Amino acid sequence: KLLVRGEVRPYGGSPCAPSYLQQVRITGSWLGGHDVSVHAGSLESSSPLSVVRDGSSPMSLERDGVTKFINADGVSLRGWIGEDLEAWGPDARVELTVGVANVTIVQHTEGRGE
Repeated sequence: KLLVRGEVRPYGGSPCAPSYLQQVRITGSWLGGHDVSVHAGSLESSSPLSVVRDGSSPMSLERDGVTKFINADGVSLRGWIGEDLEAWGPDARVELTVGVANVTIVQHTEGRGE
């Protein structure tokens, strides 16, 4: 089993405002007992994108290279800062892999900083 849930929030106060995912939570036997939440946040802010694994404290991405959050029993959870400067600019990417299946979360920050 795999359960993916998202917490959707509007950008502004208008009911017609665009929305974004504030949090994505992934659980289920597919993850070998792990519980993963990815929380959105501008990389330049005091609350940047973070990953919570199995109820631990929030963990942020390292500035350089790949951050490994889980790498055991066929489950891999890692994240990095992508550098697609032409399309968007630097932003966060988190990838969960179990066997040959994967779930990728890509953040495209609308505003920088706080």
